[in-house]
Amino acid sequence: MTRVDDISEQFTPEGLVASTTSVEQLSIWSLVLHSCALPHWLAEDNGQWRLYVQEDALSQAQQQIRLYVDENRQWPPVDPRGQGASYQPPSILLLAIFVLFFSETGPWLAQNHWFVAGSLDRLEVLEHQQWWRLCTALTLHADIAHLAGNMIIGGIIIHFLTKSIGTGLGWFLLFLVGVFANWLNIFLHAHEHHSVGFSTAVFAAIGMICTLEIFSRTERRGRLLAIGAGAALFALFSSTEARVDIGAHL
Repeated sequence: MTRVDDISEQFTPEGLVASTTSVEQLSIWSLVLHSCALPHWLAEDNGQWRLYVQEDALSQAQQQIRLYVDENRQWPPVDPRGQGASYQPPSILLLAIFVLFFSETGPWLAQNHWFVAGSLDRLEVLEHQQWWRLCTALTLHADIAHLAGNMIIGGIIIHFLTKSIGTGLGWFLLFLVGVFANWLNIFLHAHEHHSVGFSTAVFAAIGMICTLEIFSRTERRGRLLAIGAGAALFALFSSTEARVDIGAHL
């Protein structure tokens, strides 16, 4: 490539390939022609840059640039899951609501009216149609340790989910899938069953993150890794203690 600042015998106006005011764009076009071994020249006139080739190579040069533009029209690709690396969801603020709510409800005791009216109670849901319990159970926590686990571990997982798909959609899906999971869970128990906690939604977040990874990967190995990661997190955070509702987590 030869840069010239005035019209010369090296090219003619009939050999004009393209013109632009962007030096960056011109450099890209020049690189395209370089890759095709097409000799070309640049000219600048009052901030307007022009790209020239020999007249007999004009058609080929225009075709190569046209192909480059068509192939890179959607580049760089937009991540459909997220709003960009700079987006920081207000996860701490939203999780703080659960902490403030726990300061009002207190721990799970037999006489605590919050839990009497809002815990997930299989018999109350199925026999008395108290369907609100599927949602309210997500907002209640048995004690400080239960709350802290969901807010710290769950907070990190939820933060990454909402960073990927957005705060509004992320929290809407958390409650939607959490409610659906509670509904399924009551059918896993043949007799009386009670449960509370946001961990059901936390495991919903794990499932959604793994699902996003599965669909974003093209190789079979990558998809298997995403499935394995979800199974590992389930095994890690779902202990065999009697108070853990493994059915809800699953």
